[in-house]
Amino acid sequence: KCHTPLQNTDYFVLADQIFCLSHRDEIMSCHTCGKHIDGEVLIALEAKRYFHTGCFGCSGCGRDLGKAVFYEKGDGGWCESCWVVGPGKV
Repeated sequence: KCHTPLQNTDYFVLADQIFCLSHRDEIMSCHTCGKHIDGEVLIALEAKRYFHTGCFGCSGCGRDLGKAVFYEKGDGGWCESCWVVGPGKV
């Protein structure tokens, strides 16, 4: 992103990409609550957004999708029940 040389500096790896520490908080913030993610991270949706495991919920009913099977449509994830009814009809 910033093309900072990583020689002799600290960095972190996320999803097989290397980042300098100056972008850690920007990159590692939860898409739902906006707070920094420290520890377990959930990477979801086609846009590869980052979430705390407890912050990723169904766009229809709000059910926690952190450890559940979900379906993607547009900018959100949908639980199976809401997906069957149809996104946008819940």
